[in-house]
Amino acid sequence: MSPAILAELLQLIPRKTSDKLLVGTETFDDAGVYKVNDDLALVFTTDFFAPVVDNPKWYGRISASNSLSDVYAMGGKPLIVLNAMGYPASMLPPRIVADILIGAGEKVEESGAILAGGHTMDQSDIFFGLAVIGTIHPDKVITNSVARVGDVLILP
Repeated sequence: MSPAILAELLQLIPRKTSDKLLVGTETFDDAGVYKVNDDLALVFTTDFFAPVVDNPKWYGRISASNSLSDVYAMGGKPLIVLNAMGYPASMLPPRIVADILIGAGEKVEESGAILAGGHTMDQSDIFFGLAVIGTIHPDKVITNSVARVGDVLILP
């Protein structure tokens, strides 16, 4: 969704603010940040999309990496994840679903986070992603709004 459309949409939705919410919708980041105390904040995101490759394990890996990267982009470390998946249960063989989850699990394990479960939905289109909670020091949060021309971008 374009930033202009998102900004217009967000104007229509009532929002409650809190001193504990360090990052909300105002910066158009892919994650929110909640301050627990002076030394700890939680980074929370969910991200998912339709298949982008034909190989189920690679789809799971790519989608999980994309979800985890929302936490990394803010300077955080992934802590715990939930799978989020929709697929046509009557048409998609269990082996394909398992391979998507196995591929994602490999990326979750690589990140050091823990898989705590997830949710599935029987629907006509396939989507997969993760809800991720990570941790960060409240003074070290990186947001989209601080990026400047000439900044160095490091891709893992």
